[in-house]
Amino acid sequence: MNKQVKRKWLKALRSGEYQQGDSQLLNKNNGNSYYCCLGVLEDIYRKEHGYLFPFEYQRYGYHTRPCAKWSGLDNSEKEGTARTLTGMNDDDQLPFSEIANWIEKNL
Repeated sequence: MNKQVKRKWLKALRSGEYQQGDSQLLNKNNGNSYYCCLGVLEDIYRKEHGYLFPFEYQRYGYHTRPCAKWSGLDNSEKEGTARTLTGMNDDDQLPFSEIANWIEKNL
């Protein structure tokens, strides 16, 4: 994974700026925005590069190809880091702080 992107992502996950959600990169509900851990990475990409597509409400398992290439994060549909992170966020419902700890140690 790109080290500069990793630092930005860890900082964002630990910042408290993002409310955690699941099953979507970004879900807007009652004026609130809820991100999965990969949605936070997508938001960092979007802020630096502008919108490539409206990712609100998009189902994910895996983030977009431009973000995957930029970040250096595996984008495999059947296995890999993105799938692991999706499981930690959605299935295990780990908080961003624990996901950030895993990213810091493993990527």
